[in-house]
Amino acid sequence: MSRAPDGSAVTEALTLLTTPPTGAPIELHPDVVAGPGLAGWYPMERLTSPDVVTRVVDAYSASLGTRHRAAGAACGLQSCAGRVAVATIGLWVQTGAVPDPHVGTWHLRLDGEGRTAAVAPPVTGTVPVGEASDVARLLVEKHLADVVTAFREVGRITARLALGCIAASCASVLAGLHRRAPEAHQEELARVTRELLAAPVWSVAGRRLVTTSPIRVPAGPALVTERHTCCLMRLGDGRQPCGSCPDITPEERRRRTTHHATFAPRGEDLPVAVSRVA
Repeated sequence: MSRAPDGSAVTEALTLLTTPPTGAPIELHPDVVAGPGLAGWYPMERLTSPDVVTRVVDAYSASLGTRHRAAGAACGLQSCAGRVAVATIGLWVQTGAVPDPHVGTWHLRLDGEGRTAAVAPPVTGTVPVGEASDVARLLVEKHLADVVTAFREVGRITARLALGCIAASCASVLAGLHRRAPEAHQEELARVTRELLAAPVWSVAGRRLVTTSPIRVPAGPALVTERHTCCLMRLGDGRQPCGSCPDITPEERRRRTTHHATFAPRGEDLPVAVSRVA
């Protein structure tokens, strides 16, 4: 296993993720002062409190135009997981290490509608990780475990739905990193994606949660995602299913995901430090 990168290398890698085309909402020196309402910076461990998560879920459900707490819980969890995943997986792909997975070392910024607007990961305490499946395990069993418990309790959502939201976030992050990697490393990242999404940690959910497929668009290779759980956003007033939703036809899903892959911003400056994992 490789050595943990030093703080300057971590800062450099996380800063790269904040630049186009990734544009990750990562802040390394946030003003962690919460405002009087829901919006503001919080220690991430606050999202393990059912009282705080109730406020987040109700605000998210209201923003969707639904009284169904399950929708606010699924989307709120996915919003948090997506920000954590881009920092965690993005750092791992570049350095072979993940940020400190202890929830108490992270901060996050909520907006007034319950969405996670940004995260502030620690730059010290990184953990070298050799296998993509172990990255998934750390995310699910270590970093987000208590957060998932709180969102499930408040929203009464199933383990399969909760894990499906996290897996979909990971797939989206990896597809974005794949688009930013030099083409010589894209097949490697496609293999890493398959392994991470087939990790044993997802098996508690039963059937597969997310499927990714390689395609080629005019700009080059791309990964498209098919979800096997719905985030429930479509329950909102006037809301439509997302492009990877299992509740649309395969033809419509392929049309929408291919369109996104075709026009999503790309690059070729992402360092890829992880080796092939079988």
